[in-house]
Amino acid sequence: MSSWVCFLCLPFSRSGLLQRRRKWRERLKAFQDREVASPQEIYKTLPAWKREPVRVLSLFGDIGKELTSLGFLEPGSEAGRLRHLEDVTDIVRRDVEEWGPFDLVYGSTPALGHACDHSPGWYLFQFHRLLQYARPRPGSPQAFFWMFVDNLQLTGEEQAIAARFLETEPVILQDVRGSALQNAVRVWTNIPAVKSRHSALASEEELLLLAQDGQRGTLPAQGPSALVKNCFLPLREYFKYFSQNALPLYK
Repeated sequence: MSSWVCFLCLPFSRSGLLQRRRKWRERLKAFQDREVASPQEIYKTLPAWKREPVRVLSLFGDIGKELTSLGFLEPGSEAGRLRHLEDVTDIVRRDVEEWGPFDLVYGSTPALGHACDHSPGWYLFQFHRLLQYARPRPGSPQAFFWMFVDNLQLTGEEQAIAARFLETEPVILQDVRGSALQNAVRVWTNIPAVKSRHSALASEEELLLLAQDGQRGTLPAQGPSALVKNCFLPLREYFKYFSQNALPLYK
């Protein structure tokens, strides 16, 4: 199958006979606003005896270690409970439907200091594409969750696009040691109760400086999964977890 690319994502106003219309961004936003049916859905929690092990699609970043430490996965757990993909260029809807169904879809931009095979926006758009493939059919009672983590790679314009496409604003999670900001991520998710634990959030200027330090390699190149790990704790109200592996609920 040949690879495809969105014409509007290219840095040129013309491609062959195709030419962008004036105010195409405003037209696209107006179209999407008309298509949005409802805000984020809140699912009812399940009694313990009804909870099943979570089925996870992890894109670009592997969260298997974090989910195992929280008790959602057992070491050597049944194949198919977590599917990790780095290259999704040729993945189509049929593939996702054959692997699924999934209860949680996770994706992220590359960690600061790591080489990127694509532009940061590519990871956002590919996540959104596969997220649509993984969603349950309309009317399904299945609880379905997703999370996209930006490791300070997206531009301001791309952040606005993410908020529009994912239909929610990001939450900033920070790693603060003393008074020094060590790391931070932006998180878009429908997981309940995900919010910043810090009363004073870093300014955009501080986040920009942090990102620049990371690109120069002056910060540890750690992935975002360590910062978002505890964001998965509310999922214990919906899915089975193995207490012998799990951390205390509110640690």
